[in-house]
Amino acid sequence: MNNLNYITIQNFEWAEDQILSFDLLPTDELLDIADKIRERQGFTDASTDPNNDVWYNFYLDVDVVKQSVTLWFQCNNGEKDDYANYDIEIDETEREQFIWKAFRQFAKEMDSEVDF
Repeated sequence: MNNLNYITIQNFEWAEDQILSFDLLPTDELLDIADKIRERQGFTDASTDPNNDVWYNFYLDVDVVKQSVTLWFQCNNGEKDDYANYDIEIDETEREQFIWKAFRQFAKEMDSEVDF
């Protein structure tokens, strides 16, 4: 990914007692990445095609026990992969940037007076 500053992380919830899961607002770059991942799997109904109703939910999971970060999305209304989940590969630099973005969002949601 080119620049993570434009990605907005919001609304965390605890999943499986050790994973903080954040919603990510979709961006053109994330939509393009998701379409390409699905295209490599053989699916041609892209979210950027106005002739279908495919859309994605993007998530960032931070496992505080395993100390891992996963960026993933769920396909909605895919012809053959409705509700399927896909991982988006990130490198170590992106992983570190996402951890800090998640930490700032977690702190902001825990104390609404914090302004990062």
